[in-house]
Amino acid sequence: MKIDVQLTDKKEAYIIKNLYPLYLYDLSGHYGNLPNKHGIYEESASK
Repeated sequence: MKIDVQLTDKKEAYIIKNLYPLYLYDLSGHYGNLPNKHGIYEESASK
């Protein structure tokens, strides 16, 4: 299987912005991080 990693442009940046909180959620089990008051995992809440 070949996988290409490419930078996104501004038109498709929403994809990364939507996936990043899910990535932080996956890490929260290991680091004990909690979501913000809206239930969203964000980098500032994990510090």
